[in-house]
Amino acid sequence: MEDKLLLEKCKKGDIEAYEMLVKKYMKKAYNVALYFTKNPADAWDISQEGFISAWKGIKNFDTKSPFSPWLYTIIKNKALAKLKKEKREVIEEELPLKIASPEENLEKKEEIMKLKEALLKLDEEKRQIIYLRHYAEMSYKEISIVLNLPIGTVMSRLYYARKALLEEFKKIE
Repeated sequence: MEDKLLLEKCKKGDIEAYEMLVKKYMKKAYNVALYFTKNPADAWDISQEGFISAWKGIKNFDTKSPFSPWLYTIIKNKALAKLKKEKREVIEEELPLKIASPEENLEKKEEIMKLKEALLKLDEEKRQIIYLRHYAEMSYKEISIVLNLPIGTVMSRLYYARKALLEEFKKIE
């Protein structure tokens, strides 16, 4: 079922329609929260709080707009507010990466570690946009809404971030 139809049902109080949206966006929402919190437990809490806030505000949501960027923006804002409240630093060493499947060999694991190391050497702006695009699997449009940037800026920043990542990766080899 399309998001727009689900959202119309949600606006009428249909909790089952909202559950379908939650199931559809749960993984990405968690990944967005994990990027900002760097803590799996906090990411779980923040993503759940984000869904609750979205449900509370869904009656005012404009169904002409896509749902996911709105949700991800809520989650990002909640994560940043939590970090600010706790006055803690983002722990760079815990930057999440996709976990390799058991079938992947040692060489692949070494490449992942090198990639992680290279990613940590990038500045926050570059690391953030790479994470949102490749780990949270957000579209350019979703990223532009979450970061409040024009799509062209997202594309150019992603280009330069990937280029910088490749340069850092080569230095490690």
